[in-house]
Amino acid sequence: PSTPPPPLSPASREALPVRIDGEWFDLRRWRAAHPAGVHWLDGFAGRDATDVMHAFHSEDAVAMLSRLPRLSAAVQPPSLPPASALTLGFRRLRARLVAEGWYERLWWREAQNLLPCLACYGVGWRLARAAPLLATVSLALGSTSAGWIAHDFVHGRGRFCAAMRGFGALMNGHSSTWWSNKHNLHHAC
Repeated sequence: PSTPPPPLSPASREALPVRIDGEWFDLRRWRAAHPAGVHWLDGFAGRDATDVMHAFHSEDAVAMLSRLPRLSAAVQPPSLPPASALTLGFRRLRARLVAEGWYERLWWREAQNLLPCLACYGVGWRLARAAPLLATVSLALGSTSAGWIAHDFVHGRGRFCAAMRGFGALMNGHSSTWWSNKHNLHHAC
């Protein structure tokens, strides 16, 4: 949002209303425990977080929604418009792609992405003394590739991506915490 609402204090008794899948939830008690930080929930106070919820959270996290308290109609923000036809169309497309398996991780596909990146690093390391210019090019290609692969792991969901979140830090020095705080926010807002 261009002007985010002021952060709520942890002791706040006010509701933290967030709409997900057409239902309003009170996230004030979940706020301090949210793994990515309070700024995410505060930034969506009074807004629809459906697409962000499904884009950044695992199926386990989505299933946790059933345990969160819902807001009664009396305290729901009245001015939030319904989702647009374009947004609803995107949600249907995404649901179809998930059902068809497009978001499934396959070991051979992950290897196909990782091996050329690691090969560029290996070639660069091997050529460092004999051909420094070629080594520099090879290391630059490896570094660029590692950045995109790390981007995919940080955005990805599931156990494999969670295990590989440190890849960017290991290969390029991009911590996943920095990525989440700085980069993911621009995708969400």
